Amino acid sequence: MSATDVLRTYKDQWVVERRHRDLKQTLRVRPIFLHNDDRIEALVAVVGIALLVFGLLEADVRHRLLPHHPSLPGLLPEDRAAKPTGRNILGAFQGIALTYSAHGPILDPLTPTQRRILALLDIPLPWPEQQIPATVH
Repeated sequence: MSATDVLRTYKDQWVVERRHRDLKQTLRVRPIFLHNDDRIEALVAVVGIALLVFGLLEADVRHRLLPHHPSLPGLLPEDRAAKPTGRNILGAFQGIALTYSAHGPILDPLTPTQRRILALLDIPLPWPEQQIPATVH
């Protein structure tokens, strides 16, 4: 490798370190008692796949944002902008609900930030959104 390649690789080390940090943090899961080595291996594999998806989600959103606009509005409280991380991208969808009706599933109205994330990831809405009823004065 040339000196430039070594430097470029070294500057990308933060990506690997972030994934290690995500792996070492406490996962919010209920206690699971597994009595079989195959099940333990499967759980570790599923956690590994989840962390891979977590990192790919972050990398994809960051890559698709314009280079001169690396932050995304609405990721922090009070609609403040932030650099997308796997944690705040998934956090943007916390609390969203799906309601089943006689006409099929209805998704709660999405925020502009949620819409922007889905658009960046080329994910179409799977169901129609719930219409907010107009208030009567």
